[in-house]
Amino acid sequence: MKKVVLSVTLVTCFGLFSCEKSAKNQENNNSQPNTTTTSTQSTGNSQEQPKASIKFAVMEYDFGEINEGEKVKYAFKFTNDGKNPLVIQDAKPSCGCTVPTYSKDPVPPGGSGEIIAEFDSNGRPGEVNKTITITANTEPTTTVLYLKGKVKSKNPQMQDLSQMKGPIKQ
Repeated sequence: MKKVVLSVTLVTCFGLFSCEKSAKNQENNNSQPNTTTTSTQSTGNSQEQPKASIKFAVMEYDFGEINEGEKVKYAFKFTNDGKNPLVIQDAKPSCGCTVPTYSKDPVPPGGSGEIIAEFDSNGRPGEVNKTITITANTEPTTTVLYLKGKVKSKNPQMQDLSQMKGPIKQ
């Protein structure tokens, strides 16, 4: 009886592993052509798209010292000093406490625009160093903007937590 149970178990395991292996092979075979197509498409798009040039008046804004809970808003002004229309594809903040807004419309050569960054200091006491990564049809394709300052805590006991080292005892 033990031999029968052992034999059935071995056959079942063998069947499962062989099916799993063939499914993985099919996935690999199906994914390879898509990867090639995707890279060919992206290479074609980058060559077709004309490059612009973006120049910011200020790339780093220091908002100084604010109280926790306040919001800071700053407009990073820029000029397209290239020969082609500038298209901003994305603006990604380093965390959810910073929200960038920008126009999706192309900026003509010689034209200007702005990226507005709003930082919410609620729950963020201490030194602040945030970034916003701009992706556009420029060379290089990404540009990084910086927001920095200091947020005074609502709770005076928590004011200098950023200066502490080691575990916090309660």
